[in-house]
Amino acid sequence: MSIPIIHSYKRVQEAINEAETIASEKGVPLTVERLAASLGMSREEFVGYIHSQPSVLSQSELRIRRLLCDQYNRIGAALAEELMKSGSHTGAVLLGKNNFGYTDKADVKADLSIAFTGESELSE
Repeated sequence: MSIPIIHSYKRVQEAINEAETIASEKGVPLTVERLAASLGMSREEFVGYIHSQPSVLSQSELRIRRLLCDQYNRIGAALAEELMKSGSHTGAVLLGKNNFGYTDKADVKADLSIAFTGESELSE
């Protein structure tokens, strides 16, 4: 990836600190969007970097990658915990659907036919 900030461990750590400070001042959990913005990239670029599988990394690049992957996982955990706070039933449902394959109860479409037998034997 050619984004210069990714090549400096010190600058990446500064960006993480900046993102954490901004989130704290706003009273919200740190997000991938805020961290990406502090790194000078889009969310898509950041997530692409995290999920890419480079073939060869220097020790410095490996260290930076571990730092960012760890931060990405911490953000995910904090978001999950925020969604699970008391009174956030919707958050729990969202987590279940996105992370554990839960689905809403499906409407069952049944092709039913009803046949009455013995109608001729009924008295009027």
